[in-house]
Amino acid sequence: GKLVHPTRVNPKADESKSSCHIKGQCNNNDAYVPDSAFLFADRVIVWDHLEKKIYLLVWTKTGGNAAQAARSWMSNVQKTLIIPDTKVVVKGSPKVEPQEVEPPRNSEQCIVLGVPNDKEVLISSIPDDVYVKQIESCLALIKMGETYEVCLTKQLYSTVTVDPSKFYELLREINPAPYGAFFEINPVRSDEAIGIDCSHSNRGTSSFAICSSSPERFLRVNRNGTVESKPIKGTIKRGRNVAEDLELAETLRSNVKDRAENLMIVDLVRNDLGRVCESVSVPKLMQVETYETVHQLVSTVTGCIDTERYSTLQTIRAAFPGGSMTGAPKLRTMKIIDEIEPCERGVYSGSLGFLSINGAADLNIVIRTAVITPNGVTVGTGGAIVALSDPTEELNETKLKAEALNTSMCSYIIKHGGV
Repeated sequence: GKLVHPTRVNPKADESKSSCHIKGQCNNNDAYVPDSAFLFADRVIVWDHLEKKIYLLVWTKTGGNAAQAARSWMSNVQKTLIIPDTKVVVKGSPKVEPQEVEPPRNSEQCIVLGVPNDKEVLISSIPDDVYVKQIESCLALIKMGETYEVCLTKQLYSTVTVDPSKFYELLREINPAPYGAFFEINPVRSDEAIGIDCSHSNRGTSSFAICSSSPERFLRVNRNGTVESKPIKGTIKRGRNVAEDLELAETLRSNVKDRAENLMIVDLVRNDLGRVCESVSVPKLMQVETYETVHQLVSTVTGCIDTERYSTLQTIRAAFPGGSMTGAPKLRTMKIIDEIEPCERGVYSGSLGFLSINGAADLNIVIRTAVITPNGVTVGTGGAIVALSDPTEELNETKLKAEALNTSMCSYIIKHGGV
């Protein structure tokens, strides 16, 4: 996993150099969460939901005690998952197809019944009127020609004590998403029960967890050097029936403001990838994608990395932070964000995913995400401000985007209680 702070930019620094300063914190959660966190996953259980298969992966030396330990771990995991007659494969052995198994059933979907629609467990760190004034400041800067688009955000928080894994189960039910993720550091562990060696884990980091239901891909890099980004700009709620739902989707597709937002970020991503790619294309422009609670306007930008000159890490660096969370032009707008937003964003609007030893990578944009620490829960939300933006509508959009997280918190309290 990779978690980073995207807005620690010094407004007085030269744009060609990277530097940082520490901003104020809106709550105590950031004290628990580092700028970045990595876990070397040398033993992995991969559940392929599409193929309905489980893969057990081990990175180890061949032969001797290491290979025996790998076989033992696989055997213990197999018994724990109750998969009869699954064949174990160690690197170098003939290929054996994994046993096909049925995925686990979800809990009842009616768990959110009884949650008041107007109950807000997550409280904004800044009042609505202050956020509206910040939007107006962005609009003034756009009118002055300082920027074209600003992704303005704010933090929501709750002091409710949450069990991260139980909360994530609820979040997956309420708001399933293609780039969702669960990442936990220094949890209460029972790994020894299935023979996992935790001796190399980072015990020096305070406990925190990331529960993400992100619909947005930052970057996917294949080992052959192809790269894909899927920026989102444009959001509208789902309808109450099929007819209304289709009407709202078409409203989003044809909305001039949303299309302008999306096009500017597509151009920005094309420019970012153009630094390291031999060619860049846009196979899908402004397609409506539908999720549990919202419709989104999504574009797909692809490229072929110049692998003779640039690595996967250099590609990520060229594009980070994701343009959909900054605005355009990127560097100038990041400085504007740094001046307007009162707190650092933390994990929110950063990225979470995997980097593989073969050069492959897949990273999301950290949105629709809860950061859980012993102090409580924080959730980031925001939206793009352009010349056509209406402050009240933009404020309402931030609440729409946080709705699934707020509902998940309400459901958690109803089911598990909270302090």
